[in-house]
Amino acid sequence: MQRRGFLQMMLAGTSMLALMVLKPMEGLMAADKDDKIEPVVKSESEWEQILTPQQDDVLRHEGTERPFTSPLLDEHRDGVFACAACGLELFP
Repeated sequence: MQRRGFLQMMLAGTSMLALMVLKPMEGLMAADKDDKIEPVVKSESEWEQILTPQQDDVLRHEGTERPFTSPLLDEHRDGVFACAACGLELFP
């Protein structure tokens, strides 16, 4: 049972990695018309208007949720997950 829990935690961590920026000071990325990914540069006040405190912590400061606490854990509706900061599709 411990192995299953470990694997679930690793899967959750890998999913969160898609939302995090490895170097938060370099900014987040967004796609332009040519599908090139460019840094998104905004002031702190602009980020505060766009992101909730939890989104800001995860996306810009390498914060994480406690394992298995996300309301999206059992999400099964059709649709596309998108980055809260730049709108890029995370799982096309």
